[in-house]
Amino acid sequence: MDVFTALSAALFIQRIICVSPFCISRDGATYSKWYIFNGILQIVVAFVIYIMNFNELIERNLFTQSNLQFSRQSQLTSVVGVFEIGITCIVFIVVLVVMYVKKEKQVEFLELIHKTDLIFEETFKIYPNNNQKDRNIRNGSLLFFTIYHFILSIALQFITYSFELTFQSILIISLYNYQVSAARFSNLTFVFYTDLVRKRFKLLERYVHGVNLSTEQDYLLIVDIFTTLQKSHEILNDIFGLINLFTSTHDFTFIVSQLFIVIWIANQMEKTMVFLKFIVVIFWFAPNVAKLVVVSNISEATARSIKKCKNLLYKDKKVDKTTMDIVENFSLRMKHFDDNYTAINFFPIDNTLLYTMIGALTTYLFVFIQFRMFEENYTGTSNSIIS
Repeated sequence: MDVFTALSAALFIQRIICVSPFCISRDGATYSKWYIFNGILQIVVAFVIYIMNFNELIERNLFTQSNLQFSRQSQLTSVVGVFEIGITCIVFIVVLVVMYVKKEKQVEFLELIHKTDLIFEETFKIYPNNNQKDRNIRNGSLLFFTIYHFILSIALQFITYSFELTFQSILIISLYNYQVSAARFSNLTFVFYTDLVRKRFKLLERYVHGVNLSTEQDYLLIVDIFTTLQKSHEILNDIFGLINLFTSTHDFTFIVSQLFIVIWIANQMEKTMVFLKFIVVIFWFAPNVAKLVVVSNISEATARSIKKCKNLLYKDKKVDKTTMDIVENFSLRMKHFDDNYTAINFFPIDNTLLYTMIGALTTYLFVFIQFRMFEENYTGTSNSIIS
């Protein structure tokens, strides 16, 4: 089975294992109506992909010598493109399987958030912001990036002559963007959920600042809210740890390969075409950079809010003899609680991830450029010997 047949099968399997966005109501977390529509759409797309038999299109157009405009740089772009499609397929399947396996966890997370909101409203008279606005921002961003990538895909393939712009090639681009959108939806959902946790910790911090936790009942209530939010935090880590591992790694490899193409374009292309192709490639991987920055920053901001709340609860002035045992038990429990989000403990999801990737990026590009210089020198030496 070739990669495109596998992609078709993956789309068909997705109908069974897809998890749709959730809605939060007074009764808890429920599925949205989008679930049914998305399932029908996936069956149609999978059927079209299977009928069109995309592997023949690749064999006919990729590395063809009949197209004089198909330069070596275009071949490189095509190789990177096919590699990107394969990696995207793997990430796509991982995202779908994880979201399916963890779907009950998502419902549990939203119910915990709803529970803390009720406590804030009924006990503290603090009303959390309406989540619908954030959800609309998430869905609007997903729609924008889907259209953005679709247009850029066509522009990039047209400019580099990697494929002829036929109905089949447009369907391949549509398939790729559909998979990218599914992975990006999981990242936007992680940002949306993490922001829910961060805002609740901010509300808790604001309340603790303004009250004197001198009684056991007051302190127990605050600790109960904190542990509920802590559990929400751990559930998010459990759901999105593997997804963050694959998507972050995919973003890194994609950015490295695209930057290498940018360097190649600057050295190989004619001056009149360099600027246009350079801009298209930069715009192509810019959303991946933006996504890494947003995910890392929102994770670090949430970790800071958690640390601030813990520090407030540890303050000596908040503690007397009646609450000393509660504070000590709370302190012991917090020693086993990691404030940061992680990619299943491979690396933290915060700004240190960005710094690490920048360092690795420069190293990889240096190695790629050295290989490129070696290839040019070797080719030049071989040609001179032959002549």
